[in-house]
Amino acid sequence: MSKQPLKRIYFDTNVLLRWPNLPNNVASLFGVANWVGADLYIPKTVEDELEGQFVRGANAAWDAVAADLKELTKLCNQVIAVDVQGKRPDDDDLRAAFRTRSKQLKDHWRIENIPVHDVDLATLLKMAINRDAPFEEIEINKSKRVVTGLQDTAILFAIASHMKNRRQRRALRSHQ
Repeated sequence: MSKQPLKRIYFDTNVLLRWPNLPNNVASLFGVANWVGADLYIPKTVEDELEGQFVRGANAAWDAVAADLKELTKLCNQVIAVDVQGKRPDDDDLRAAFRTRSKQLKDHWRIENIPVHDVDLATLLKMAINRDAPFEEIEINKSKRVVTGLQDTAILFAIASHMKNRRQRRALRSHQ
């Protein structure tokens, strides 16, 4: 019997940009992965990042709408009534809607979350200080540099831990 060519796929934030709105190519990827029987995983850190991006993006769009509505109201003042209705959702409503849709997609495509892996602070600090991958120093402007990579580190450790645990469970099953 031939070996399954693809067993597990782990997704990073960049691939799932705009989640829980799926571009066709990502939906196609999920479909093919399900068809070949590959397990799909989204690290909890990735989903949390996507949720934060969604809330910030929705708030920025609502701010733009409010500014445009203000300009429209000024432009039309004493000329024609402006009748635009709409209630801006608060952050809790946005987060709840995100989580509901995200769960629907994960259920539909059989995607599992993998939890954040506990790493002691001393290890993270050493990695950041030494700029060990995925930590890196980037320039914000001529006088300011920052170290980035905490989320990537959390994702890396979660995936590595998950893969290690899966291998150990498979090894135990083969010895039974």
